[in-house]
Amino acid sequence: VIDSYLVKRMKASKTMNVAALIPEVCKDLSFMFQAHPPFVRKRVDELIDQEFFRKDESDPRVLHYIA
Repeated sequence: VIDSYLVKRMKASKTMNVAALIPEVCKDLSFMFQAHPPFVRKRVDELIDQEFFRKDESDPRVLHYIA
């Protein structure tokens, strides 16, 4: 569920700062359960490894959605 909300949010915005993405996804998920930011961050890293997202070359805090 967390992965789907991360991908959904990134697909809509295409580029986003990690510091803004994690709280937004935690807020989106709050109606189902309380998502802990460190766990959401681990899921972001996993989605980077799976090549759903990539880090910006000039600023590693910025993610880009890969279509």
